[in-house]
Amino acid sequence: MENLNKMDNPEFYDARMKLEAIHQDIKRLMEKSNQEYLDLMLSNLKKDILNSVSVYISDDIENDLEQNMVNPCKMRETCKEK
Repeated sequence: MENLNKMDNPEFYDARMKLEAIHQDIKRLMEKSNQEYLDLMLSNLKKDILNSVSVYISDDIENDLEQNMVNPCKMRETCKEK
């Protein structure tokens, strides 16, 4: 009876190499998926931060304009709209 556990058996070696290739493919796929997920998270974080800063600056400009504009200004509404 043949001993199938020997390392010199070509079928065992081929199966082992195929398993190793599958393992490497799965590992690369997981790394790529993780990288894509991290890229998506970073992109969303950038958008959220930029949106927050933009809203803050717009509100700040509007408040400063309202507080510092001269009262009898005829262009008051025009400036506030922009």
